[in-house]
Amino acid sequence: MASLRVLDLSDTGIESLPESICNLLSLRLLHVSCHELRVRISRLSLLEDLRIRVDPYDGRWDESFANYMTEEICSLRELTHLGFCYFPNVECLEQFVQGSLSWKEKHIKTFQIVVGFCDPNFWLYTKGGRALALGGKVTTHANAIVEVLSRADALYLICHGGVRDLLEMGVENLNELKKCIIKRCQEMVAVMDWNGLQEETTALPNLELLDLNSLPNLRSLWDGSMPPGTLSSLTKLELTNCNKLRNLFSWGRTNLQQLPNLQELRVWGCDELEEIIVNEEEKVDQLQHDGDDDDALPLLLPKLRQLNLFSLPQLGSICKGVSLAFPELEEIEVNWCPNIKRLPVGIKKAPNLRKIRGYREWWEALEWENDAIKQQLQTVFVAIKRWQQS
Repeated sequence: MASLRVLDLSDTGIESLPESICNLLSLRLLHVSCHELRVRISRLSLLEDLRIRVDPYDGRWDESFANYMTEEICSLRELTHLGFCYFPNVECLEQFVQGSLSWKEKHIKTFQIVVGFCDPNFWLYTKGGRALALGGKVTTHANAIVEVLSRADALYLICHGGVRDLLEMGVENLNELKKCIIKRCQEMVAVMDWNGLQEETTALPNLELLDLNSLPNLRSLWDGSMPPGTLSSLTKLELTNCNKLRNLFSWGRTNLQQLPNLQELRVWGCDELEEIIVNEEEKVDQLQHDGDDDDALPLLLPKLRQLNLFSLPQLGSICKGVSLAFPELEEIEVNWCPNIKRLPVGIKKAPNLRKIRGYREWWEALEWENDAIKQQLQTVFVAIKRWQQS
């Protein structure tokens, strides 16, 4: 046993470890799911990969225990991966950032770090990568938070009580992010607010996934004019239960031009959403007829492949009175959106369209500019039953 290098106890139900585990001096990997870990893991001097799966709501992992574990982890000089290390407050994180040689010398290449109360299932969707999760009233301006955030490629704001928009955390600290999930944050009013910023620095240039869930006060995705390059890598946008949103994108303020690589758009349960794209300038009314020149049609989301709309009782249109070109669009699903009376595409405008999913009653009630369009699209319509869900 003294030569054991890998010990994975993640799903064994074991909640405590014997002190004798510290005799495994050759151990390189240790994965545990426990709350009673008062053993001297600092003796495992060759440990490279440490994962501690913790439920943040379990009272046994309190501040005293967190301080003890932080001291032990700081002594591990060979760490390259630190998984789900839970710090109940910023002070504990500060202790780690200042005391860990592995962190300061950037030996730690991947990490999953939680500060404040958070989703106990955080570990399920943060395997690998460099993830930071913030919850509760944790200040986002603390030096330790900023340092970890600037190295992270994934950010989770879960039940956070202070952030009103991401740019409050510093534009320069968001550059590495590829994934951002914001969930149940009561104070969030916009994802990005550019108003009042003196320097228009590109933000989130590498972000690929943005998931917004249960944000009761979110009124817009972004305010003001975004600098070129912002969100230029975004491929997937999901919104769920953001009930104060009236629309997603504004045509006239170039917001759509900032999403050249968006491939998937999924919107679910936003009760007040009335329109996906607002045409503020009303400058393309002449393009509303299907017979117009296809080359002149607005091309706003050139890479969009999948559009899913679910349970949107007030949604009346994708973009009112305008036909749009979607050259890469493959699938549309409309489910429980009773006020959607027209589709913004025809076969010519979406040559790669392979599937339109929806209820039969909705399909039969749609309005068409001419029967030819309906007959063309009928070939790709797939009726779903009431119990079916993507």
